[in-house]
Amino acid sequence: MARLTDKQREEILAEFHIGKSQNELAKQFKVSPATINKICKGLEPKHVDKVNTLTRIKTDLAGESECQVNAIHREVDERTKHIQFFNSVAVKNVQESMAHPCENQNDFRARAQTIREAKEVVLGKSPDTAIQINSSTGSIQSREEFRAIAEDLINRV
Repeated sequence: MARLTDKQREEILAEFHIGKSQNELAKQFKVSPATINKICKGLEPKHVDKVNTLTRIKTDLAGESECQVNAIHREVDERTKHIQFFNSVAVKNVQESMAHPCENQNDFRARAQTIREAKEVVLGKSPDTAIQINSSTGSIQSREEFRAIAEDLINRV
């Protein structure tokens, strides 16, 4: 049997991540279950919830007029563009802030505030964030904590 190409491996992983079983994949790609197992070993499907959500949405939209469906798609596309814009600007702000050295405590506070605000833009306000804002000054206590937050934010995006 011929070796799988990188493209075939990518296709197998894509199908695996939407929830197809390894046996289904072996049949679909006409390879042994052991081959599929080697490719997927240690991985968990990560897009099953997305498939289920989109299936529910498409099912809900099936009863709507074409005009209504188009309006919904346009609005979703527009909101998605806005979210992507604000996420990219937030990350750019953090990167620019990190590129400049802090000369005094005010610079350090401004940088920390930039990171906190970008984190909220990209990740949203979590219940923990709301509790921290309400119960403390929200200040970062050390350079290590500051770097950890900045690196975490950059890595998540």
